[in-house]
Amino acid sequence: MVLDFDGVIVDGMEEYWWSAKNACKELLINKSCTKDLFSNQIPKSFIRMRPWINKGWEMVLLAAESTRKDSKLLNINNSAEYTEYQICQQEAIKYWGWNPNKIQQSLETVRNNAIKKNRKSWLKLHKPFPRVIERFRQFDKELIDTAILTTKGKKFAGEILNDFRIKPSLLFGHESGNKIDILKNLCEKRFIQAFIEDRLETLLEVKQDPKISFINCYLAGWGYLKGSEKNNLPLEINLLQSEIFQAPLASWR
Repeated sequence: MVLDFDGVIVDGMEEYWWSAKNACKELLINKSCTKDLFSNQIPKSFIRMRPWINKGWEMVLLAAESTRKDSKLLNINNSAEYTEYQICQQEAIKYWGWNPNKIQQSLETVRNNAIKKNRKSWLKLHKPFPRVIERFRQFDKELIDTAILTTKGKKFAGEILNDFRIKPSLLFGHESGNKIDILKNLCEKRFIQAFIEDRLETLLEVKQDPKISFINCYLAGWGYLKGSEKNNLPLEINLLQSEIFQAPLASWR
């Protein structure tokens, strides 16, 4: 059993905004008036765009874009193609004069400092989705090995998992590479019974790759989804609602 982390196990929306805006402040430290750019309240545009995010640095860019009235990135329609998001994303990166590695480094620095200075406060910004932790613990009783696959840094995901008192058999962070390659490597060593993810694009990538297309893919209905993603899913992608997730794995289909 392989599970995504953010949007499947943990709701970290408060932390995303807190870390993203502080990473922005670090990146804009030489510019004036940066202290007043961001509010404590999470912008609606940031919440709406969260389902588009694939990697951590993207949310820092979204936070920066929330200060631009003419941001094309924040005005993308939920039904738009992913390529449109990527084009607008590149325009935003060019506007700010950043690059993904620089943004990611700033984000990781903010999180590292938060853990060092006030670990408990940082952990409190993460909330497990209802009943997910209890169900996760049952997998052990069912003799089902679990792996968590996340684009968050492994260190940060590990801190949160320890706080939730759950321990997967395997944990892969963004340092391990992209999710598709990790799944391919896993399949060479183990049989993957299911992959649960709240990002539809990632599940479609799995199904389009002949080496791993046999994996049963489930879209987490409680995660960060775009408006109508639950409707008219491709036949090869299964919608996993919370009540189904609580049932034995054999009954999911």
